[in-house]
Amino acid sequence: MNIQRILNIITAILSIGGFIAGTIFTGSAAFLPSALQMLISGFAMLFLATGFGIVLGIIPIILRKIISRL
Repeated sequence: MNIQRILNIITAILSIGGFIAGTIFTGSAAFLPSALQMLISGFAMLFLATGFGIVLGIIPIILRKIISRL
């Protein structure tokens, strides 16, 4: 239960990181219309957050397999 809570906190931190990265990415595309900026920022945040979520979802599975073999 504690490991799951820690993973949830890490996922939240990484999602915030994805949001910040999306904001920076949008800032670099400042010449685009604001609607496109928001779209790019949303996609960047979504891809980063889901990518980190998938990685964090795989880590506990790998750890369980390693522990079960010991």
